[in-house]
Amino acid sequence: MKKGLKKAVAAVLAVVLAATLCGCDRGYIMTVDGVEIRNGVYLTFLQTAYGKAQTEFKKQSEETSDPETSESDTSDTTSKESVPITKEEISGKSGSQWIKDETLKYIRRFVAVQRKCEELGIKLSDEEITKLNADITSIWDSKNEMVKYMYGYETVGEYYESQGIARESYKQISTVSELQTKLFMHYYDKGGEFEIKDSEVDAHLKDKYVSVKYLSVAYTDASGKTLENDTDKKAMKDNLQKYADRINNGDKPKDVFYDYSIERATERAKAKAETEYKEDNEDKLTKEEWIKKQVEAAGIKKDESDDALDQVISKKNTSLDEKLMEFLISTESDGKARLFDTEKTVYLVIKEDITQKTKWKEENRDNVLTEMKSEEFQSMLDLFGQNYEVDANESLVNNKYGPERLNP
Repeated sequence: MKKGLKKAVAAVLAVVLAATLCGCDRGYIMTVDGVEIRNGVYLTFLQTAYGKAQTEFKKQSEETSDPETSESDTSDTTSKESVPITKEEISGKSGSQWIKDETLKYIRRFVAVQRKCEELGIKLSDEEITKLNADITSIWDSKNEMVKYMYGYETVGEYYESQGIARESYKQISTVSELQTKLFMHYYDKGGEFEIKDSEVDAHLKDKYVSVKYLSVAYTDASGKTLENDTDKKAMKDNLQKYADRINNGDKPKDVFYDYSIERATERAKAKAETEYKEDNEDKLTKEEWIKKQVEAAGIKKDESDDALDQVISKKNTSLDEKLMEFLISTESDGKARLFDTEKTVYLVIKEDITQKTKWKEENRDNVLTEMKSEEFQSMLDLFGQNYEVDANESLVNNKYGPERLNP
């Protein structure tokens, strides 16, 4: 995670529905507290609930399995995998009923957001509406190579419509998602009824994240060949230490990182010149000019500010080297440049106090608060909507749009 936390308040919009759910999104499957729920809106939340059911069942199975027999007894693996999730038991219910109940919970929250925003006078501004409509149009109508490759449709909109989800349903979910964000911030942002203090935010950030700038340098020579000799590795590490020393002596990281990148690119260009440079080249370049051109072609640019180098990384990050992650967590947040190496890579690392990253904190405040209070907020919405009257078309809920239609 480099620039921001992934937005968690918004409802899931990207849905992949089974072809058996194709149909027109022109009617309403139910009303909840007088709010009509379009078929396409219901289908979207049904898919979300179906996916969650699979996750819940897996978690449930892992918690109840016997470690001593789970690895050795694989005789019923095939039969287990062939049972659709709708026929499994989840939290004492059939999978089908669990999915329908979960879908209705999402629908109640969907209505609760609208009702509460009406009550509190929370609306989208004209600018927000304009941007939302533009985003929807772009997503819906633009050609999408991935969608074409996977499903054979030119646009996302064509695909959704083939699955029974109209643009209007997509727009309603998008609109309510934006309102939900504003409602959340109404309660938890500064001045809100449940305001989260800056000290709480700082404590959360310290507990969950690290803020670093770092260079990752593979133990390879200028030709890309892996260094096997410890002496060669030490030479590379000693050279990188000189750059770390520059930072610790006051040079700006953006300048140091740039200079090192140029040095590495120059080394690679020189190695390349040994086999590819020809004195009678058509551009009539000297060897030095040829090398310089290769470095320029690498497109290395200096960052505009040191802050542009910042990376805010979750302590639970699994994409980084495990030993590096342990180092990032344990080292001091004092802004000093340090080296850390693994078998294949040496890193120049600058760990800083994340609570002092004022600009980053401001830009990501809503997402940080969401991460802290999302579950609490969802429970609040459940409370708001628990007594809403539901008038559903049971035939559609149990048949045409029943969870079984999503089974493979």
